[in-house]
Amino acid sequence: MSARRRLMLFPVGGLIGALLWTTMGSFSSASGQEAPIVIERVTEGDLRPSFDQPIFILVFGGDARTGNPEQVRTDSVHIVGINPEQRKATVVGIPRDAYVDIPGHRQDKIAHAQYFTGHDGAVATVERLSGCDFQYRMLTSFQGFAGIGYRAGTGRGGIINDIGGVTLNVPEPGLTDTAALGKTLDPIPPGEQLLDGPQALAWARSRKDPNLRPQGDFDRSRAQGTLMVAMLAELRRDFADDPGTALRNLVAIRRYVKMNIPLGEALELGLMTLEIAPEDVTNIVVDGEIGSAGGASIVRITQQGLNQLADVCTDGVLDNA
Repeated sequence: MSARRRLMLFPVGGLIGALLWTTMGSFSSASGQEAPIVIERVTEGDLRPSFDQPIFILVFGGDARTGNPEQVRTDSVHIVGINPEQRKATVVGIPRDAYVDIPGHRQDKIAHAQYFTGHDGAVATVERLSGCDFQYRMLTSFQGFAGIGYRAGTGRGGIINDIGGVTLNVPEPGLTDTAALGKTLDPIPPGEQLLDGPQALAWARSRKDPNLRPQGDFDRSRAQGTLMVAMLAELRRDFADDPGTALRNLVAIRRYVKMNIPLGEALELGLMTLEIAPEDVTNIVVDGEIGSAGGASIVRITQQGLNQLADVCTDGVLDNA
């Protein structure tokens, strides 16, 4: 492989690596075998998305209960909007209990959309809710995120450990949620920390920490967006300090990722992503109110939340909170 071609490969990790951090779930089959992380076009065929216009990516993380990869409940739903002209991006978290219209099903929690209607139905659900026109979707897994040993806290394998962890500024008083940390992980202290796979997974899964996550799923979704931005910053630093590190990161990422995107398209998308500075990424969770339906706790997205979605889905940038 020529030096020029190797250099072109580096930015692919920017997009893929940054997106991996938002999704918490498992696509394990019934036999327990890990399925790949998947990044694919929403529309199949030869029609290539325009990189002169805003790009919208729908990111899912789910928990497979059957051997059918379509039949998953998505614990994490994020919209990533990228504006190439402004070199800005927005990450929008949607609480998993958001009560929405699911085409071909009924009103239900957004977490159930893929379980009842498959990949295409889940995309249609978020498009109807938000007004976004998605070019790409992504699905990922606990195993790909933190490694096969994540439940035991061993940290073996997983994309986070393979690229050397991610640096995150943990607010006071640190993460103490035992439900997320499990029996083997110590509390994560406040301050700048280099998190390994299990620690990062605990950070992104936690919703019961009374100090850091008083709003439960809202705060968890926001924390997942924070990890995405931290990953982007990590990869940009790696690329600036040592292009060889970026190549090694790409090799690590490829162990866990399956794409149906042509190489040239993936390269252009990755280059565009790495041009965005972390401070130019806005991370929000749509505004919502806790309610109930059929005896179950739900989140009703408010008019402000709908306005936020419409704003982002216009050009990929949140202009009005």
